[in-house]
Amino acid sequence: MNERSAGRWSGLLLAVILFGFLLRLTGLGTQSLWYDEGVTAAVSRQGIVELTRWTADDIQPPLYYLLLNPWTRVLGTSEWALRFPSVMAGVLGLAVLYALARRLWLATARLVRPPPGVAHTDVPQPGRSAGTQSDGAAAPEASRPVAWVSPAVPWLAVLLAAIAPQWVYYAQEARNYTLLTLFGMLCGYLLLRVLTTAPPRPRRTLWLGVIAAALAALYTHYFALFLLLALALFYAVACLVDRTARRRRIVEGLLAAAAVVLGYLPWLPFLLNRYQVDSSYWQGTLKLDESLRHLAINSTLGAPEMLAEPRAVALLLVWAGVALVALAGIGAALRQPTAPRDAPLRLLFAVSYLVVPVGCVLLLAYRAPKFNPRYVMLATPALFLLLGLGLGQPRPAARRRVPYQQLAVLAIVATSVLALTNWYRDPAYAKADWRGVAQYVRTHATADDAVVLVSGHAAPVWNYYAPDLPPLRLPEIDVLDVNQVLGYDAAPVLQTGLAGKRGVWLVSWQDDVVDPVGFVADLLGRAGREEPLPAAFQQVGLRYFVLPPAPNFSAEPPLVAQVQANFANLVELMGWGMQPCPTAPCPLRLEWQALQSALPDLKLAGEVVDAQGHVWARVPDQRLVSYQYPTTHWAVQRPVFGLLDLPWWQGTPPGTYDLILRVY
Repeated sequence: MNERSAGRWSGLLLAVILFGFLLRLTGLGTQSLWYDEGVTAAVSRQGIVELTRWTADDIQPPLYYLLLNPWTRVLGTSEWALRFPSVMAGVLGLAVLYALARRLWLATARLVRPPPGVAHTDVPQPGRSAGTQSDGAAAPEASRPVAWVSPAVPWLAVLLAAIAPQWVYYAQEARNYTLLTLFGMLCGYLLLRVLTTAPPRPRRTLWLGVIAAALAALYTHYFALFLLLALALFYAVACLVDRTARRRRIVEGLLAAAAVVLGYLPWLPFLLNRYQVDSSYWQGTLKLDESLRHLAINSTLGAPEMLAEPRAVALLLVWAGVALVALAGIGAALRQPTAPRDAPLRLLFAVSYLVVPVGCVLLLAYRAPKFNPRYVMLATPALFLLLGLGLGQPRPAARRRVPYQQLAVLAIVATSVLALTNWYRDPAYAKADWRGVAQYVRTHATADDAVVLVSGHAAPVWNYYAPDLPPLRLPEIDVLDVNQVLGYDAAPVLQTGLAGKRGVWLVSWQDDVVDPVGFVADLLGRAGREEPLPAAFQQVGLRYFVLPPAPNFSAEPPLVAQVQANFANLVELMGWGMQPCPTAPCPLRLEWQALQSALPDLKLAGEVVDAQGHVWARVPDQRLVSYQYPTTHWAVQRPVFGLLDLPWWQGTPPGTYDLILRVY
């Protein structure tokens, strides 16, 4: 590559990185913080010791908060200030991705040295003489490197990453995922440098960088372990292929791994403890098809906040075409006569970088489905490395009748523009509006009003926006715990916490986990009355209840009649009551309790019949209480209620009817 060409590509790279920076700055402080970002604001303001102690009991290690702590002390904790470090990590990530792509696809130096007497063709390093080896020795004229990959390949990889909706989204979030991705890329880049650098001194420095980047990733997020596993597997294969320096490389790798383990030993007990005690997700079997679908959508089209799932699923068909074109381009690049012998090993680096972390996270979540697509964002740099090679490498002239590669790039750009437009301009795709809820309550609340927060672990983000309105937390937990499900035992807490109050603002978030039946709203509604609100807020529930002077919150189920019907000694129907409603017919309120633990997912069906056995309504198949609270989650002998709508047939006469229920 001559100096003019190198300068042109450098200028294009700077333009792309600047464009990516502007995308990440756009509307940075416009949206409200959501729950996770509220936790970031609260934890980053703590002292170092308290911060470390808090993260030891959380699902995230402390490095991100430790780096954010001095930043917030100087620049404050506004939405913009909290999110800007993620912007910078994202921009640095684009630069590191370019360096990684160049090192992987364009570097002159071999990943493995051929055995003596075997000729080897390598790829020239842009800006470096074609007859110069990485260790400074002149290359023989017969084995002078020949270019096999276009300089556009790493540039295209960075362009696609710069406009990637997922990368933009998390660069605008005050969380650690962009920083984790940066540390992972840095570790991979330095490992490639190790493999392409002659010993001894320069490689020692590079190994120190690999160790530091690996530890930084591990102290940023626990799932960094899976990316390090991918890099270790790749390095092991490179050692096995190298016949000339295998023993030295194995020793170096083992020493580096030992250094990483020693550096992580102080935090290892907290990781193991968190793995054992974490209860933020229900136990069960992972829905693999659903997880893979969400993973594909998140990695290509952005977070769920950017596109509705039906449209995203349709656009995945476009991405399927893009993938086919990219695979064809990768295959054509590998089949070129000028491709180096270690090209398959370079491809293995990208494939293992992508597949191993994803597979490990899915495997870990298979029995305890704690899965979110953002957990594997650290693997997405490999996606752009592969897309850059598959779409940026020109095909032979004879095969250019249809510009498939250019069309694929345009398809990626179009889908990214669609997702980013929703993100920037459509309120329907905004984050949870805690700011709006807090402002509304503060504007309309009186001195006699109280705030009840369901779930209580959302207190950090509520306190960020309304520190002057301390909430009654139900349940009073700091980290989501699916075993802390609310029931009638919330009644005495409300009785004490709402003493002397005349109004209650019920703020709910993740209530489908901690209050899936709706006990808090039911208790408030039976003790007082609900007033309709004219406002609604994105992803956060808000309701208002007026209480009498001496409200009574009863912990006893409001039964009209006791039944005590035992269904196969699995569950018991304790009785029934009538649920108040504005229009008839009102639903039946059925009170259930589990008679044993580890129940199957029981369903309910039935009919309403008259004395002659004629059916006048059928109960459609459904779960006993609610879809969000199957019997698999019930605690033994802990009453729960469910509302049963009876779809009476038109023309049903007044009278007395029997309700026949079947549980299966």
